This record gives sequence, C-alpha cells and structure tokens, in this order.
Amino acid sequence: MKTMQIELPEKLQGELSALVQNGWFRSEDEVVRVAVTEFLRRARVDLVEKQQREDIAWAVQPRLNESSGQAGTQEASRQP
Repeated sequence: MKTMQIELPEKLQGELSALVQNGWFRSEDEVVRVAVTEFLRRARVDLVEKQQREDIAWAVQPRLNESSGQAGTQEASRQP
C-alpha cells in the first residue's frame, strides 16, 4: 500500500475527525480511502454512461453521406 500525505482545510479535517469520533469510521485514513474509492467508482460509471450516450447519439444521427446520396437521387428523378 502506498502512503500519501495530503493537506486539508481545517474545516474539512474537522469533519473527518467528527466522523471518526462519532464511530462512522475507525480512522481519518479510512474516511479518505472510502471517499477516494467512491469518487473513482462514480467517475467510472459517469464515464461509461457518457460513452454510451455518445454511441447512441452517433447511431441515431442521420448519415450525411447516405442522406445526401438519397436526396441527390430523388432530385435527379424529379428534374425533366
């Protein structure tokens, strides 16, 4: 396991200490590990969701080459 040293604003550090004192976590280190793990999990889910939305948007957008080819064919058949 890698050790990291971080600087936190006093208010945030106080909130971490309160979580430990109130029994929610065993240590401030654990609070930070859980917070980082949860952040990464959510970021990963958000990234996958964004990629899925982009894929869907790409799949449903009209194809420029296909539409212009069809439009050109229709226009040519209408001209005398």
